[in-house]
Amino acid sequence: MASRLTRPTSLWPRSGRCSDRAAVVLLVQPERDDRDMYAEYLAHMGLTPVCVQDADAALRLACCTDIIVTALLLPGALDGYELIHRLNPGAPTDNIPIVVLTVCAWTAEQVRARSAGGDAFLSKPCLPHALLRELCRRLRSPHQSAAGTKRLDGLVTFSTRHRFEDIGDTNERGLTTDDP
Repeated sequence: MASRLTRPTSLWPRSGRCSDRAAVVLLVQPERDDRDMYAEYLAHMGLTPVCVQDADAALRLACCTDIIVTALLLPGALDGYELIHRLNPGAPTDNIPIVVLTVCAWTAEQVRARSAGGDAFLSKPCLPHALLRELCRRLRSPHQSAAGTKRLDGLVTFSTRHRFEDIGDTNERGLTTDDP
């Protein structure tokens, strides 16, 4: 059995699709190599990552995204907890899922992030496929996000060619083990 990195298989657009654009992921992470790795992987898998390193920039862009991935330790005046708090109840962005991806792996940080309004918590090191799997899980909802990507029948439009089911064909490393 040969392993190879693959993209999801191409599919013809479904009738009734409301959007032909990829889901937008706001990556709020300090500028390090791992942020670029996550962004490259998510782009390869058909999403549109937007990278910022501080909470102020994230607050300005949040209303234009489908999902937010944030660290807890951020440069600037606001940390990840405050960012999550400002994005939640009463804000125009309260319907956007927030995934915390951080080096802060203690239970206390997880509890604090969830109480601030975070929807999911992933500790680093985190494989890119594990992040993608969580994003897919959070994006599968019947409502429309602030950025306008429509969800139909539990499927997320990643781009004009990708659907959620396609991603399930790979293992945690993003590799498929099917023989060509």
